[in-house]
Amino acid sequence: MRSVAVLDVCSDGHCENLGGCEPEVCDDGPTEPRAEPSPQSPKADEAFAVDDTIGCPFAARDVPPFESIVDDSDIPEFNRARARSANYLTGNDYLQDWELMDHLRGVHGRLFECLDLAACYQTQPTSAGALEFKFELEPDGRVSAVSVAPSPGLDQPVVRACARRSVYQARFPSWNGSRMVVDYSFEVSLGEDV
Repeated sequence: MRSVAVLDVCSDGHCENLGGCEPEVCDDGPTEPRAEPSPQSPKADEAFAVDDTIGCPFAARDVPPFESIVDDSDIPEFNRARARSANYLTGNDYLQDWELMDHLRGVHGRLFECLDLAACYQTQPTSAGALEFKFELEPDGRVSAVSVAPSPGLDQPVVRACARRSVYQARFPSWNGSRMVVDYSFEVSLGEDV
């Protein structure tokens, strides 16, 4: 069964001139709750139903605006074909796979938070799948560009934007060498009841 967040009838000024105001009840008596519409395809100018039955980590009133979550325009998209310069005066070091994995494990919690956050804006729960990342890692340990290709079960605007931001904000150890291009796959499986 799907529950839909109820709009606060007091927020539109309905009880403005009355004493106290609580969601669904004003001093002049109870009012009928109004359900927020649930769109099929997210658009920036539409309101979104908050479905708290599938793991949204926020109370309905605290859910961040959809537009702010999916706006990842400040994160450079990884493009393997773009021209890159190399500094031949740097060393020949690079991060080993175990070092990359060790630091990427620190991002896993944030990626799971992205899946929980997606539950706040959608009508279908997130399913199992994979997030395929490609990112550019600079010698100072920062990610300079990142792209993600989600499998069909995870291909949602909130998941894509949040996952890109999670990897982009990750910090890795520095090294004396050139930038690195990293391919990384994050697998998501659904838990089973025992």
